[in-house]
Amino acid sequence: MGLYQHLRVEVVQEALLEELETFHSRDYLDALNNPPADLQELEDYGLVDDCAPFSGMLKYALLTAGGALNAARAVASGATLRAIWWSGGRHHAKWSSASGFCYVNDAVIACNHLSANLGRVLYVDLDAHHGDGVEEAFITTDEVMTVSFHAFSRGFFPGTGGFPAEEGVVG
Repeated sequence: MGLYQHLRVEVVQEALLEELETFHSRDYLDALNNPPADLQELEDYGLVDDCAPFSGMLKYALLTAGGALNAARAVASGATLRAIWWSGGRHHAKWSSASGFCYVNDAVIACNHLSANLGRVLYVDLDAHHGDGVEEAFITTDEVMTVSFHAFSRGFFPGTGGFPAEEGVVG
């Protein structure tokens, strides 16, 4: 019993490719669907090392973003006040590259949906690593404010998020 009796568990619906394109480039998504054979191209898309290519990458990205969008839709529609996507938080992926085990940035895609439907969004990132992909996505807008609580030291991934070296946009 306990907490579980107060939860509603839902089956994840895949995001549409167009929904991933609210953040990611079409070329990058094509590379997830059909990884290039050329090593330099794989490196350009971040599909090496901790983000090595695997069969079904695009399907994985659609499911990962779909879970975050399902949660964002539930909040935006008023169906719930809170939603959790336990497999989400892929906050290192960039517009056209994977990074830090993150092939898709579901957080940015969910924030885009919330912003489009509710207005301004506050994104709070609680993680050992700086949410660099999310911060980079929204650094020039006042529609989504990002706050990242993380460790920072020389050599610690992703090597960003130090203070006072980085400051956001004040508008």
